[in-house]
Amino acid sequence: DDTTGTLLDGKTLPEGEVGTKIKYTTKDKIKNYQDLGYELVSNDFSDGTQTYAKEGNDFIVHLKHATKTITPEDPATPGNPINPNDPNSPVYPTEADHKNLIKAATQTIHYVGAGDKTPADNTVTQKDAFTRTVTIDKVTGKVLSTSDWQGSETFGTENTPVVDGYYVDKKTAGGLTATVADPNVEETVTYTPNAK
Repeated sequence: DDTTGTLLDGKTLPEGEVGTKIKYTTKDKIKNYQDLGYELVSNDFSDGTQTYAKEGNDFIVHLKHATKTITPEDPATPGNPINPNDPNSPVYPTEADHKNLIKAATQTIHYVGAGDKTPADNTVTQKDAFTRTVTIDKVTGKVLSTSDWQGSETFGTENTPVVDGYYVDKKTAGGLTATVADPNVEETVTYTPNAK
């Protein structure tokens, strides 16, 4: 295991004469480890063609912990097995849940100045304006890294409601851009009574 620097397993090959083929295959063992979440790095034993030499009949198969990056487009369900072919598989952590990979942005337009005729705030929400990814170790199930939030959201504009007897400083409002640093953007529209 190149990830931890530990020996996972060993196998003593059957004895044989120099120059004859070694009757052994690494394929099944490698497949078993891949089912446990490992990834093959290198194998200096050639299945089917490896022959005995006078010396140096020691072979090493290098494996490492495979990783998986979970995205909002391909989320995982916390508690589900990471490696379905492993009955003792670690499970996906809560960090892999879709709701932990997205963050909302809002645009709020405030209306003021028309007394009890003043329209209510106009708030628009984009649930997945910002996204991030989580990378896990498939052997242990541990979270290796979580990316920074990415993205921005530019909202549409809204026509200002007409209130009889008042004029406004903006006929349209909105069109604001929310960022990771400023996810909840706001604007105010002011109504003023018409002159008598």
